[in-house]
Amino acid sequence: MDFESEREAALYSTLKQLLQNHVTSHTIAYHETRAACMSVLGYVLYVMCDTPEETAGLVESTIGELYPRLRQRAEQGSLPLSPFHDYAPLTVMSDQAHDLGTALATYLATSGIEYNMSVVATWRAYLALVADILVMPLHAGVQSLAEVEADIMALRGRLPAVMQMWGEAAADGEQEDNEEA
Repeated sequence: MDFESEREAALYSTLKQLLQNHVTSHTIAYHETRAACMSVLGYVLYVMCDTPEETAGLVESTIGELYPRLRQRAEQGSLPLSPFHDYAPLTVMSDQAHDLGTALATYLATSGIEYNMSVVATWRAYLALVADILVMPLHAGVQSLAEVEADIMALRGRLPAVMQMWGEAAADGEQEDNEEA
């Protein structure tokens, strides 16, 4: 399927369970979940990127990986996740959605280190979860395949900005650490 090792598959399964627990416990809507997860995708890409010049290629390879995963899930009859209670467009992101993003990013970082997984392996596992999320409105009948694919194409413009945000946050954190020392 989407994984090259049992550890990647296990990481995906745990990320999926973590997401489902947050969404169910806090009744987080689809668009909030998607926004939180795209922020985490930007974090993963930021970590993978050694230089700003690599951003465009990394975003393109991410989009290129998402398309077949989305189509595969669209052809499957079963839902990859439990249905969301609400697919209305996002107006304001709740604290619970921010907490979901933090939990996913933290788990990705710590499990990657703990299990000595490459950043590319964590990227593959996380892309599987992102594809699960993106296909949900298609299964719910609130978006067509073309609309979901357009959402993926929109990532071309959004992900570099999110990656930059993570870079600025990391630089601010390093500056604060240096001032405290």
